[in-house]
Amino acid sequence: LMRWEATLPWAILSANFMFFAGITQAGIIFSAIMRIAGAEWGKYYSRAGEIITLASAPVVFILFLFIAFAGGADHLFFWLSKGAGHAEIANEYNPLWFNKGSFIWRNIISMGIFYIISYWYYRKDRKENLKSTSIIAALVIISYVIHNTIMAWDFGMTIIPHWESNIFPPYFIVGNIFSGTAFLLILSQLFLKAAPDKSPPENYLVPMGKLLFGYTLTWIYMLWSQYIVIWYGDIPRFTEPLYRQMTGNYRFSFSLMIIMAFPLPFMALVQRRVKSSKPALIAVSFSVCAGIWINKYLMVLPYFSDGASPVALTWTGLSLIGGGLGIIFLSVILFQKLFAEALEENP
Repeated sequence: LMRWEATLPWAILSANFMFFAGITQAGIIFSAIMRIAGAEWGKYYSRAGEIITLASAPVVFILFLFIAFAGGADHLFFWLSKGAGHAEIANEYNPLWFNKGSFIWRNIISMGIFYIISYWYYRKDRKENLKSTSIIAALVIISYVIHNTIMAWDFGMTIIPHWESNIFPPYFIVGNIFSGTAFLLILSQLFLKAAPDKSPPENYLVPMGKLLFGYTLTWIYMLWSQYIVIWYGDIPRFTEPLYRQMTGNYRFSFSLMIIMAFPLPFMALVQRRVKSSKPALIAVSFSVCAGIWINKYLMVLPYFSDGASPVALTWTGLSLIGGGLGIIFLSVILFQKLFAEALEENP
């Protein structure tokens, strides 16, 4: 039996928090991008994307507050830890930014602004002229980038002493949009209803498949861009954290992540018959979501465990994964019941 250290449950919870926040917040980003681009086919998915984001907002807030106030922050962040050697390292960081109060408030404020603007956009969408709605859509995207940059810094980068990467926040954001779009496609097939006098647009799956294909290439490009710059710099404090994700007991997880998030989607989506098949696209989307979940897992767990025991496959790990998915599904269903007209109105 694995001996659970106090930090490991918080580490797996942190990885799940990043993943669930990422896939749900990206729903309204899909809608905002479609609005600004003027993509008519995107209207079939946009309302569902907005609802996924807003329905999950309470869950994301509660998860963050639980991590911040129930002891998770003290276990995850070395600059808050009282452990041996941590105080000396923490003294090298700016105390105005690296303190618990600043950590809590910058995340709450950036998250709150994002959800407030998202709700504004949700209320105004399809009721205002194109110009004003597109401006709000741009504000949604800007607030999303700011909030996810802060989340990437706090939950992905500052858990490792002296590690930094200029491209890590864009890489983090692209992964969220990639998996969020795949998650939107899955949920839209379960919850999206066409208006009684409307049928789904012809070949509406094909452009969604093309978009996922584009995100597949963008994600692998961002992954490679981060790794190649750190690799040829060959500075130990930068390379060691990345090598820890790729070697030893995490070698299999890293390989599985790459396969599920790039070669499988790439080889599938390059074929038109896959892009026009609902079951095939759903299968590809599941692969993408699983790959990006492993990606978030590798952002956190290698720095708290040597990987000798499969943390994610313990009862605690599986409960956190299943519980998170269950709560998100329940939130979407509840939101749909409260605002039944939201998915039934004409685009």
